[in-house]
Amino acid sequence: MNKNGQALVEFVLILPVFILLVFAFIDIGKIILCKNKLESTMNDVSLLVRNDYSNSDISNYINKTSDYDIDFDIIDGEYTKIVLKTKIDLVTPGLDKIFNENIKIERSIIND
Repeated sequence: MNKNGQALVEFVLILPVFILLVFAFIDIGKIILCKNKLESTMNDVSLLVRNDYSNSDISNYINKTSDYDIDFDIIDGEYTKIVLKTKIDLVTPGLDKIFNENIKIERSIIND
């Protein structure tokens, strides 16, 4: 019996699954990093909103400090709701069905 042939067949069967898992871990890392950067930006934006900066000033700040293309919405009411969202590109096929490509962070602050 040829052991080298058996090892080659097993390697060929396992390789696609291994590559898929490696790319999935990379994409999950990208998602976590993006969410962390959005949370950091949200801390700064909520301070700007609390100090009554204009939407154009907030937009300029976001564009200068972030390397992502971030959209923001500010909804006034009893509480001011701030929404930051961005889109990331996932490499792993099928992972976009599990994780949404749009990352969204929401925060509500009390109006004074």
